Amino acid sequence: MADVLVRRTARFPDVQVVRGSFEEFRPAQRFGLLFSAEAWHWTAPETRWSLAADALADGATLALFWNTERIAEPSLRTGMLQTVAEHAPSVVINDEPLTAEHVWHRWPGDELSGVAAFESPVSHHYRRQWSMAKTDYLDLTRTRSQFRMLPPSVRRELLAALTSLFDDDVPLVMHTTLLLARRRRP
Repeated sequence: MADVLVRRTARFPDVQVVRGSFEEFRPAQRFGLLFSAEAWHWTAPETRWSLAADALADGATLALFWNTERIAEPSLRTGMLQTVAEHAPSVVINDEPLTAEHVWHRWPGDELSGVAAFESPVSHHYRRQWSMAKTDYLDLTRTRSQFRMLPPSVRRELLAALTSLFDDDVPLVMHTTLLLARRRRP
């Protein structure tokens, strides 16, 4: 992904791409925004919040967002759930959208709301409906850690069964959750 970012920002001389983990990064300056798109769960639990606070200037914003896609057609979703249960019963499909009422009671909102270095937490919720080509949907499925962790033979069988289940397009509803909080001023 860093290679893609380097290519896409090549025309901007002030953009510097730093390769390494969040835990290894020690900024020379504090920033006005730190955002994580679909990746905050990969940061180390014991240091994620303190490192975020250390990287941000006083009053600066932490933005965490992620998407939850759900098959929009109920009978097709039921078929997908049955197929997954049959081939990979250990896989849990968590495609329920996170609502404003629940966002601060589930991770990461429950943790963020208790971090003293941050204040004024707020959430925003967005919904979009569209169809994704079956091949793109299956490619997305292959990237999910719960599928990547399956034994290769189980993964192949599951993906073959899903390939048979879907038509050319998969109708989806995408729910995007955005959490914002400000770095507390001293």
